[in-house]
Amino acid sequence: MSPNLDCDTHFDSILITYALSHEIERYERSMNLRQLVGFNRNWRIGTRQEKDKIFEDVVGYDDIKKVFRMALKSDEPIHVLLVGAPASAKTIFLEALMHKLGDKQAYFAIGSSSTKAGVVNMLFMKEPKYLMVDEIDKMSASDQASLLGLMETGEMVETKVNKTRSIKLKTWVFATANTTTRLSKPLLTRFMVFSLKPYTYEDFEEVTVHVLGRRYNVKMDLAIVIASAVWHKMGTPNIRQCLKIAKMTKNKEDVEWLIDTMRKYQDSGEDWNE
Repeated sequence: MSPNLDCDTHFDSILITYALSHEIERYERSMNLRQLVGFNRNWRIGTRQEKDKIFEDVVGYDDIKKVFRMALKSDEPIHVLLVGAPASAKTIFLEALMHKLGDKQAYFAIGSSSTKAGVVNMLFMKEPKYLMVDEIDKMSASDQASLLGLMETGEMVETKVNKTRSIKLKTWVFATANTTTRLSKPLLTRFMVFSLKPYTYEDFEEVTVHVLGRRYNVKMDLAIVIASAVWHKMGTPNIRQCLKIAKMTKNKEDVEWLIDTMRKYQDSGEDWNE
């Protein structure tokens, strides 16, 4: 090999090394700058995941998730009502919001077990910024009237004998219902109403696997057994049933035995007081 060829090869190697070194240096400067302004790749991914954490237990309904995020960012109270069958993620939405907001600024009530005095006292005592009402269609007419006053004027007034108390509240109301026919028309008009379609079995299974895995560390195969049993044998495709069963079972045999026992002693709805 000639001396000139060796010299050329050595010179080319120096150029390549210099170019590579220069490129690495330029990349490092670029990454340092991106980190200074908070715009590196991990930050971008983290932000998207942080948004999803609010409704991580809800499968689909991305547009409804966006509605709630917009409502939370609103300067004025926005009231949202989700209507649909039991297996349509309504309650999961409220539970997700409650978990995100915390009990210091939010209160969760169940329409079927509320009373006017209870709702009013709670509003006076806690002054919640956000009120979650599950099964609002099961609230009494008097409860609905109390809620209407809050949503309409932002003021709660209570009169007992010769005593009257009032309070101004700026409260967002998020609620669920199986039907709107039991709600007063004035109350219904205060809500943005969204009708959700029931989950398919595939959706229900996906939700069950995710929720049981995240909350109770249940393995996928057992979560699928629970989802299938609740959907096909119980006739009540409700994630709450899956949660209850998951707390008590360790394997497939446990699930099948518990489901069979629950079916055997299922409430017939008969009133034994008569």
